[in-house]
Amino acid sequence: MKTLIIAILATIPLSGCYILAPSPAVEAAQIAAAAANGFAAMAPSEAKQPVVHEHTGVQNVCIEFNNRVQIADIVPAIQNELQKHGVDSRVYEPGTVPSGCVILNYVAYVRLDRHVLSDLYDSYMDHAMLSLSQNGKVLATSSYDVGSWDKWGTTQKKLAPVVTSLLPDQKCANWKTGGC
Repeated sequence: MKTLIIAILATIPLSGCYILAPSPAVEAAQIAAAAANGFAAMAPSEAKQPVVHEHTGVQNVCIEFNNRVQIADIVPAIQNELQKHGVDSRVYEPGTVPSGCVILNYVAYVRLDRHVLSDLYDSYMDHAMLSLSQNGKVLATSSYDVGSWDKWGTTQKKLAPVVTSLLPDQKCANWKTGGC
């Protein structure tokens, strides 16, 4: 009984809901799987195939909203990362971006999969591509592809290195607070 109480108390800080199994071995496996998912979500992601053409520092960005992307937090994640680099941003509907503005376009894809030892499906961002352009000229482009350890990480954590690779000469504005 004491072991059961300890196992229940150990699962309190973990996210998710647990139904106690009749076997302590099954219970231990479920706890280990939850911990593995948690650690995997903390793994760093990296930008893939960044291409940056010579351009001056970017102070403002016009984000062209992509209503085909089914990730609710993608625009706030991009804006937060831009802000960390001292770049202000506004979101515009397609075709309404002011001329001369540095435009950020994005595409992202979602997949469904199950967490370890779970029967429930959940969505995660599988791929994303961001590009900066101005007056029809591409300034920079970079992408993210899911790795084996960052599948369940947050959208912002996945996009942080991608946004940073778009702005290679711009130091993080929050370096003193550890924000980048």
